[in-house]
Amino acid sequence: MSIRGETYQHPRDMPKALRMLLSVWRYLQHFPTVVPPDSDSVDARNFPEIKILDALPQQVQDEFVTKVLGPIEDDAMLITTLNTWIFSHRSFSVASQRLKMHPNTIRYRIEKIAALTGTDVNDDREMMLIRLACMFLALRQDIS
Repeated sequence: MSIRGETYQHPRDMPKALRMLLSVWRYLQHFPTVVPPDSDSVDARNFPEIKILDALPQQVQDEFVTKVLGPIEDDAMLITTLNTWIFSHRSFSVASQRLKMHPNTIRYRIEKIAALTGTDVNDDREMMLIRLACMFLALRQDIS
């Protein structure tokens, strides 16, 4: 793998910030509205989450994820639905197309997530915290 003239045999050989950028890139490739499928480059300035991630110790990140996502943290189906919905600009119809299910199923799951986490999904500030927690959760296994 080559990044701006530096060659690395394995991601673990990269500095932490580059590993995080690679992890964020892999994570966001699942959401074509954020990263176009034909794109082969990423600008770290587009992802302020990397700076936050770099500044927080892993234990703090884990506590944040647990506090924000709580009872759905280990529910892969709900987390996938939530991620897809968030990165579909919170559109039930777009998320349903991506997940190949009825929009009412997405709506039901989002309402369930809101009830379980105590989150107001119409509040942009709360959704920013949810998005950040989802990213921390997804990157937890990818960064070592």
